[in-house]
Amino acid sequence: MIIEAARQQWVKDVEEKQREHDEWLAVNGAAIEEWNAKKKEYNDNKQKLEYELKRLQEDKGFIEGFMAGAKVAKKDKEIMNVRIELSRLALPKEPIMPKEPVIPPEPALGGEPEKPDYDIMIGRNEVLDTFRSLMA
Repeated sequence: MIIEAARQQWVKDVEEKQREHDEWLAVNGAAIEEWNAKKKEYNDNKQKLEYELKRLQEDKGFIEGFMAGAKVAKKDKEIMNVRIELSRLALPKEPIMPKEPVIPPEPALGGEPEKPDYDIMIGRNEVLDTFRSLMA
């Protein structure tokens, strides 16, 4: 009975928080989508530059023969430029918005069992008589 009341209250709380969350999402949804797009673009650019850096370093290792020193210097310059681009990449900042409403967890179904009231079950006098007989 108490558990059912707690569950009904929880359902009401969840419905209220869901409405709050839907309102929050309606207001802040565009900002979140834009931020996610910027994060994806950042990750794509970073991955592309890291791949380019690795490729240039591997190419540099295979340079040999005529004018090798000049070719190595050119690769070093390209590597330095890629590293500079990598260092200039900035992770997009999270937009400032109100805190997202949290949906409350479902109450535990078991809980502690209710303690029986022995006075009501067998009568107060019988409890006292039983207690006295045990103490004698």
